[in-house]
Amino acid sequence: MNIPAFDTYKAVQALKKAGFEEAQATAVVSTIGEAGGADLDALREDVAALPTREDLDNALRSYATREDLKALVTKDRLDAGLAKFEEQMIKYLTATVLATAGIVLAGVKWL
Repeated sequence: MNIPAFDTYKAVQALKKAGFEEAQATAVVSTIGEAGGADLDALREDVAALPTREDLDNALRSYATREDLKALVTKDRLDAGLAKFEEQMIKYLTATVLATAGIVLAGVKWL
């Protein structure tokens, strides 16, 4: 970051020309310079604390991409899974109905 230098001599001269005394002009310029320097130091610290491009790239790698999500579930896979589930349910329901009918018939026979 290239910040232009603050010419304190010119600033003091401009303030003196505007009616400030030497001591007043020097104090004002000194205060402005210190405040600006503090701001620059704080800015440098803030910029140094920012994540680097590599940090951002590494963070983005942990997220799923659109292609990853497409590979997880497709309509064909859902349809195949539902068909398999339906087939199993028919088997279990048929077995349950036959077992219930057998129990009922056995119960009627005992009566």
